Amino acid sequence: MRATTLRLLIGAMLLTLVGCESVDSRIANHETTFARLGPVVQERLREGEVKVGDSYDMVTIAIGAPQHRDDITISNGATRSTWTYTKKVRQPEGSRNVRYDRRTGQVSYEEVFRVDELVMKEVIFVDGRVTRIIDPFYQNPTLAAISRR
Repeated sequence: MRATTLRLLIGAMLLTLVGCESVDSRIANHETTFARLGPVVQERLREGEVKVGDSYDMVTIAIGAPQHRDDITISNGATRSTWTYTKKVRQPEGSRNVRYDRRTGQVSYEEVFRVDELVMKEVIFVDGRVTRIIDPFYQNPTLAAISRR
């Protein structure tokens, strides 16, 4: 039992490390693109700022790969890509499971949680260039407070 728990914990830690790419590793993966940019743009990308006109590589350097990506061909033949960045938030359900141990006669309660996936940002490209950035937390302080949990 203890070994299984340890293996699960180590596996979860490894998955977390794999999913958390640093800006330096993203720059290393897109070295050629980054080197062609001016110092002002390089600093902006290091700070995680995306702007209209940025390329796929520039967005990947700034904020990483999206959790969801949808590509469609629109009526004029151009490709529209929507990159969605999400965050999973664990919310209390407001109920509890009750467990009764027949051997000991102990009753225990377990809080029930649900996992919600919040959209943190959407970046829309047309033919490989950012045309729109949707950030629901930018102007909504209530959503911003929820996202920090």
